[in-house]
Amino acid sequence: MIGVQKALRKLAKESAAKAESLVVKVDGKIQEVPAKELLMNLPK
Repeated sequence: MIGVQKALRKLAKESAAKAESLVVKVDGKIQEVPAKELLMNLPK
């Protein structure tokens, strides 16, 4: 599972650098979230 977390963190970092958003499922709802915001909430 650690590999998946690393890949997600890398994707979020690269997207945040480009000021992009990612589509994620939050509380059962699909939402578009700014990558910077998502990166702050991901485990290290």
